[in-house]
Amino acid sequence: MNRAVFAVVATIVVAGLAVLPLLGAPYWTTFVFSILIAYVLAQSWDWVAGEMGYINLGHYVFYGIGAYAFAIALTSALMPSVPLAMVIAVLVVAIVAAVLALPLFRLRGDYFAFGTLALLPLAEVLTNNNTWLTGGADGIVLPVAHVLQAAFWLALILAVASFAVTLVINRAPFGFALRSI
Repeated sequence: MNRAVFAVVATIVVAGLAVLPLLGAPYWTTFVFSILIAYVLAQSWDWVAGEMGYINLGHYVFYGIGAYAFAIALTSALMPSVPLAMVIAVLVVAIVAAVLALPLFRLRGDYFAFGTLALLPLAEVLTNNNTWLTGGADGIVLPVAHVLQAAFWLALILAVASFAVTLVINRAPFGFALRSI
């Protein structure tokens, strides 16, 4: 397919998706939001496992930490703004990842995979036992009215950005270096 035709089709698809929350169809908006998030998670896992060769079995723990940090920030009396809650969630995940990277990146091969796999039950136990913060097994209920549209558009932007970054990585010398690892 010609690059110009691909660019036009991609622009039309992204514009059509951007209009979806305005059509008043919360089911389809939530469904497509879930697909966008799954795409971003799969693409980020592909960068780590497919390109760099690190099998990170605890990849979704960081997604969960970000989701809880966003929900806690949004439902607290101090942070009612969706974009500000997103920024806080990114910062919390970055801090947790930096702390966990110190011991985990010392591990190689299967040991790294098992070390990251151990994060899953640890996160489950911490989430279920700290009901004062996470709501336990019930979780945190978000105010849907003003969260769904903003979260959908941010997920769409993130999906487009991760697609573009993947194209750049695959064509750059850095991408060849990652694949050679």
